[in-house]
Amino acid sequence: MRVKREFLLLIVCFGLGVSCASQVSKESEISLQDRNRYCGASGNENGNSGAQLSEYDKVSMVSAPKGVALVVHGLNLKPEKMDEIGAYLEQEGLLVIRPALSGHRGDGIEGMLNVSAKQWKDDFLRAYCFGKRLASKYRIPYYYVGYSLGAPLAIKVLQELGEEEKGFDKQIFMAPAISIKWYTRAVRALFIFGERYLLSSRSLGEYRSNDGTSMAAYRALFELVDGVERSVQAFKKMNKQTLVILHPEDEVIDGGGVAEMIRDLSLDHWRIWKVPVSAKVTKSTPLDAIEMKLYEEFPTKRVLRHLMVDRTSLGEKEWNLFTTELSHFVRN
Repeated sequence: MRVKREFLLLIVCFGLGVSCASQVSKESEISLQDRNRYCGASGNENGNSGAQLSEYDKVSMVSAPKGVALVVHGLNLKPEKMDEIGAYLEQEGLLVIRPALSGHRGDGIEGMLNVSAKQWKDDFLRAYCFGKRLASKYRIPYYYVGYSLGAPLAIKVLQELGEEEKGFDKQIFMAPAISIKWYTRAVRALFIFGERYLLSSRSLGEYRSNDGTSMAAYRALFELVDGVERSVQAFKKMNKQTLVILHPEDEVIDGGGVAEMIRDLSLDHWRIWKVPVSAKVTKSTPLDAIEMKLYEEFPTKRVLRHLMVDRTSLGEKEWNLFTTELSHFVRN
């Protein structure tokens, strides 16, 4: 009954032209006090002042690092599922920081039910400033890897920090949620059930942080996506060497919209790399019970193309091609 109710509500919402748009809250913007708290007072960013990482965040140290990499996960994804990418970057000589955003820390569902865009911005800023201090200390480049939610989160925070904050030296955006397909916004129709309403997740069980995603989390996501200022000036600091990883069959990300944004904003240092499309999933692919049922019904269609964070989710061949591209990008 619950699924049927949700489906009918979506139809009604579209049919009546109801706007379920989230409002971008001025109160959630990064303030000078936030910046000073996490990064240290202006003029003292290279010292030991500023907040440290939370107990949920992970730092993988390497000797004589060649760079620092901040690696941020996506919505309702277990943060540790980014660790295989992190391990590969470690092999490239990078010191890796992998934070866990609020609502994704394995500390119960309450965090997901009450999450906000401001919390995610604070989580990001704390990790960003920590990495910035390390990069400055060792005088090495600062890299960013953001999957899905991790892209608009980084862009929005850096825009709010102002022109004086230079950001990263290189960026990698994987399936960036900076342009999403129209039907993904249909979930806004469910906002009428309240912030704590949970929408069951279709993601693989071993990857999802919670069994469902709250309306509070979706509202926070849309606030970030819609809050990104899309102008040449606003993206000036983001026009660094950037590798954008897209899957042609991604169910969530509008690849054409991403390419159009890159063109319209004159992001001439951004480059798109598309994951090669496999013809067919095999039964050896580790799927949970629901996905196996889907496989049996639709054997020629691989599900969850949006999920591409490790060797298992991306596929052996695709992972090898991706990591080769990753190595080339980091080294050059």
